[in-house]
Amino acid sequence: MAKGGDGREAFLMTWNRRLGHPAFKAVTVLAESVVDSMVIAGLLAKIPGLAAYAACITAKSAHLPHKEGHE
Repeated sequence: MAKGGDGREAFLMTWNRRLGHPAFKAVTVLAESVVDSMVIAGLLAKIPGLAAYAACITAKSAHLPHKEGHE
């Protein structure tokens, strides 16, 4: 959203980053039924999948420890 706003209205991707990369559907549910002052600007009829935002994939990935003794 434009600079100078009150922070209550933002695009879906902005809310996704602000909330720590939850599923896009979870963000829309929050805006529609849980948080009164949360507005998603320019919301599309079809919510994009996880592949639409590479940072989500990185944020949700886990680092597994290396097994010792393997080369």
